[in-house]
Amino acid sequence: MGSRLSKNRDALQMIMRALYERKMFYLDSLTTNDSIGWVVAKELNVPYAKRDIFIDNSKKPLDIALQLQKLEKIALQKGYAIGIGHPNLSTFEELTKWLPRIKQLGFKIVPLSEIIKLHCKCPKY
Repeated sequence: MGSRLSKNRDALQMIMRALYERKMFYLDSLTTNDSIGWVVAKELNVPYAKRDIFIDNSKKPLDIALQLQKLEKIALQKGYAIGIGHPNLSTFEELTKWLPRIKQLGFKIVPLSEIIKLHCKCPKY
């Protein structure tokens, strides 16, 4: 239902108005190529972000590890990266292994709100 909703302009406009009134932001997970969530957020001056990597489309540990490496590369290029995933055991295990590595690289995990405040070219909330 989320993917279908992310293509429905009327529904998204209602959601974005509610987010705007509550001084909240929107994360577009981009689970479909047709998502217009971030577009509607931008049109209605709702702070937003888009995910860069879906880390666990596959639950295979090696695939998750490779996605985390891609996330690192994006962070080096852009100065930040947004990864999303599911609460499953293989994702948790790979993240647990990965966390010491990102500390060594000088990365830090921050709340999404911090990324939006620093990098969103949208009105501040």
